[in-house]
Amino acid sequence: MGLRETLGAFFFAVPIGNWDLLEDTYISSYSNGFDTISIIDEENYWGFQTTTNLTYREDSRISIFSKIDGVLVFFQYKVTFDFGHTTSVSIERIAPPLNLNNPVLIAGVSIIFVGLLGVYFSRRLRSTTNQS
Repeated sequence: MGLRETLGAFFFAVPIGNWDLLEDTYISSYSNGFDTISIIDEENYWGFQTTTNLTYREDSRISIFSKIDGVLVFFQYKVTFDFGHTTSVSIERIAPPLNLNNPVLIAGVSIIFVGLLGVYFSRRLRSTTNQS
């Protein structure tokens, strides 16, 4: 069994917006490859958890994506063998996604923009009055 068959498809990003379509597509595409598939659908995150039970080991995978930008936020792949040994790999996104719909950010950028426009026009007005 190769790495692709073990991990299934590994995504670094998903399209954002239509989470129901993404859920239906994922489940219909990969339902035969896993014993269980659970969808994670929270306010800011979407993802899935899968498990595969084989005769001598259990594989589980958790993939969580940001609903803001669709980029992978957390990934964990864990293999637990029947004799008790567990191996896992985790990836976690440290920087939070940039939320451009934040009202405080929009207000701050607007104030800075208006201030820069004011400075530009006041200097231009001064330069035209000094030339006269």
